[in-house]
Amino acid sequence: MQRLDLQVSSAKQLSELTKSYERVQAIENEQKAFHRKGVEAQIESTKTLKEQREDQVLIKKTLELLLKHNLEQARQREVQEKIETSRYSENLKFTKIAAWTSIAAALLGVISIILQFIF
Repeated sequence: MQRLDLQVSSAKQLSELTKSYERVQAIENEQKAFHRKGVEAQIESTKTLKEQREDQVLIKKTLELLLKHNLEQARQREVQEKIETSRYSENLKFTKIAAWTSIAAALLGVISIILQFIF
């Protein structure tokens, strides 16, 4: 009977040991799965960061092109404004000449009319 009790006791211990081993294996499997998910997340994060860097480079190049374009437009506007200012000054000069010429012509006209009345 004692032998049977020992065998039952040994069987219980073996069963508990097996269950304990299975729990340890399950925990280890969960840890491995968790670690694998962490590595996968790091890989995905690295891919995302790489894509973001590529996007940043593209955005930087685009902004540089836009700035160059805006600078060129500003230069063109500056040249146009200089040309328009020059034209305005020239037109103003001709307008003054025309005004003085008109005044002189009017004075000569008045003088000639007065001279006609006198002679």
